[in-house]
Amino acid sequence: MFALDASRSMDFASEGITKLDYARTLAACLAHLSAGQRDRVGAAVFAAEVSEYVPPSVRHRRLVLTALDRAKPEEAGDPVRPLQQIADSVTRRGLVVIVSDLYAEPDRLIEAAGRLRGRGQDVIVFHVLDPAEVHFPFDVPHSFEDLETGERLPVTPDEMREDSLGHLEGHVAELARRLTEQKVDHELILTSTPLDAALFKYLSFRTRRLKAHS
Repeated sequence: MFALDASRSMDFASEGITKLDYARTLAACLAHLSAGQRDRVGAAVFAAEVSEYVPPSVRHRRLVLTALDRAKPEEAGDPVRPLQQIADSVTRRGLVVIVSDLYAEPDRLIEAAGRLRGRGQDVIVFHVLDPAEVHFPFDVPHSFEDLETGERLPVTPDEMREDSLGHLEGHVAELARRLTEQKVDHELILTSTPLDAALFKYLSFRTRRLKAHS
């Protein structure tokens, strides 16, 4: 099951590709690869709720790719409730691949991941961020827009850089630690990362998963 975050915050690009376009391309590549190995594949596209759901099947590759292709960042939302909906929808043990920028409170995200694990799912999270979110390269005053709420705030980069980077680093580190404790793989992926690197991480995860279940 490939769970794609299509909330408004994913519609960001400092240059080149948006987080959503990178995430959908990554999910499509992984789905195509999995279907080629005769896996049952499905998809869930979400923002505040799951907006499109394709149940896993060996015959659903085209439906999955179509659902991922037409995902649009039309509303605000975070991954927590949709992941709980996905957990409640799965009826067989399998693998859930979450592709999201994970902008939500860590406690709530961990609870949602735990719900998936409690339903017998293996879970891998691709935490997709834009390089500007990680490096904060801005050096002149800007008016920044919150993509989830539409609110605009004037910002002086020198005053905000340290707080912004410290908060993000802490958020990513806490999620990585606590997801690992839940036996969930967490992979931070920047949109500047070549897709083959992300594919390698996924294949490595599958290999470990197969060994664990053999």
